[in-house]
Amino acid sequence: MRFPDPDFAPDPKKITRHRGALYNPWLNITVAALLTAACTVGALWAVGAHNAVKAGAPYPDQALDATGILIGAIALGIAAVGLAGATVFACVWWSRRIRLEREACHE
Repeated sequence: MRFPDPDFAPDPKKITRHRGALYNPWLNITVAALLTAACTVGALWAVGAHNAVKAGAPYPDQALDATGILIGAIALGIAAVGLAGATVFACVWWSRRIRLEREACHE
């Protein structure tokens, strides 16, 4: 089974539900972009927190805190890159679907 199904054609003018997922260009692209922005902001905040912990006065477990925050920053950064790819994929996929629908309407 391939994703997305080659015979599945959602209507870009309304919200289509297929296999538990919602398909609508405004909804899909907006959610992907917002999640990308949220992960990017979270990663930048975590890097700032990491720098603040390292620059602060020494305390017990400071290295552990700095390491945990750094791992979180790296995870959020990887998630942001993946979501940026998903956002681009959603834009390309929807533009192709809309173009195919327009060509079918003009035939």
